[in-house]
Amino acid sequence: MNASTNSVAVNTSAAEIPVWITYRSSLTIWFIVMLLFAILGTFLNSLLICAVLSSRKLRRGSGILILNCLFINFVLCGIDMPILIYTTYFGEYYQHAPKYFCKYLVLFYYSFVYTVDWAQLAIGINRFVAIFFPHIYTKWTTPKVIIPMLVIPYVIPFACNLVMFYDIGAHYQAMKPWGACGVKPLPHNNTYTVVVALCVALPVAALGVLYITIFVVVWSRSFTSQRQIESAEGHPVAVGNQSALFRRRYRSVKMLFLTAVWYSAALLPAPITSSFFSAEYNSQPLLQLILRGLLLAVYATSPVRMHVKLTILDRTW
Repeated sequence: MNASTNSVAVNTSAAEIPVWITYRSSLTIWFIVMLLFAILGTFLNSLLICAVLSSRKLRRGSGILILNCLFINFVLCGIDMPILIYTTYFGEYYQHAPKYFCKYLVLFYYSFVYTVDWAQLAIGINRFVAIFFPHIYTKWTTPKVIIPMLVIPYVIPFACNLVMFYDIGAHYQAMKPWGACGVKPLPHNNTYTVVVALCVALPVAALGVLYITIFVVVWSRSFTSQRQIESAEGHPVAVGNQSALFRRRYRSVKMLFLTAVWYSAALLPAPITSSFFSAEYNSQPLLQLILRGLLLAVYATSPVRMHVKLTILDRTW
């Protein structure tokens, strides 16, 4: 009887051990790797921002929109993620943090996370117009168009998160098991799901439709033009969509599409899992760390891809 009682006491005691003690080694490794990614991402993003600002050709059109993405990545790597990393590693001290601490931190953090998706969509719309409506593209590089495409990606995510900031449908609070700030959806309320759909699923899906449309139409036109050339019996045929400008713009589309896929593959798992599989997400401590690391890896490595894109764009305009 005593043995059984002791066994139960040991198991109960073990179950109550905080995760930052149980997973101390894994958490320490995660902390070091995340800090390195944050430092690297901050440096690369700031370096490329300076490079864009120093180039007159890149301070217009898609260059401005890409600069906006770099700025978002810079804020996430240099401010948001370091706070998240610190509060996760020292989570035991933030379990009872003031309520306003998490409210403002999460409002700021998720607003920028969701802004990435809408900023990418703005670039996709710009490329869509450049490919299919080149005769009006000049108008799309004017401040009247560029400024709204810069502002809207901030307004929508901030408005969505402001709803939960006032505890409508969800709470911003210290989350188990790590104690870092996060979103706790209210039971039987779909507000957080709607926010994820509007700020993540909608822009990602719309961006996918834009790029797929570009690829399908361009491939179809190229196939038709090739058939016309073959049937011309040696006579030259003018193929407008094969101009040098079009080919350069199309190469930029392909590079931007690959970047969007990389972003989506890393950004979608965390909000989808936390929204639709919250129980499983909250019960797997290391899964949360891995998904957060995946997010930071995207923000830190995007300048490498951005450099290639900007090089292409520099030759495009």
